[in-house]
Amino acid sequence: VIINIILKEKITKTQIIELFAGFICALIIINPASINFDKGGLFILGATIMWALSNITMKILGKTENDFVQIFYASFITMILSFSFAKLKGAEIEFTEGYLGAVLALGLLAIFQYFCIFKALTLANAGVTMPFFFTSLVFSSIYAYVIFGEVQKPHELFGTFIIIALNFTQIYIMIKNKRSNN
Repeated sequence: VIINIILKEKITKTQIIELFAGFICALIIINPASINFDKGGLFILGATIMWALSNITMKILGKTENDFVQIFYASFITMILSFSFAKLKGAEIEFTEGYLGAVLALGLLAIFQYFCIFKALTLANAGVTMPFFFTSLVFSSIYAYVIFGEVQKPHELFGTFIIIALNFTQIYIMIKNKRSNN
């Protein structure tokens, strides 16, 4: 809906349904009704909202700036703000040998992520790309299992399954529409 208002891009009923369903699935995975629900779920929800606004900004910048200029802007502003917030919280910022490799890897992954998002938003309508971003929940849970041994609960598996089904539905609709336009 915000995409339609700010970017003036046409968004279909199917895309609205998929975005809404993806959001519902994210809530299922977070499970705010749980007795064990903590503030972390609220931060995830806040991050999702900020991420959507960030993507809209990227889409707007994509009309005038190339990918690498956007990556520079995003990285530079993020670095300045992150450093400022860390200092306000009294954090000591040290680049020890053990952390340097992890920090460099994190930076490279972030740059590659920015590049992929900028390209996706440049090449496709934002209403088409947004539902696919819910897939990050699926990959996060796979990584959590492989790296940390975290096992998903049944409601998390259900939400994950629905997100995957929504993405396949979106792919099917895109292929069907492309064939009917040719």
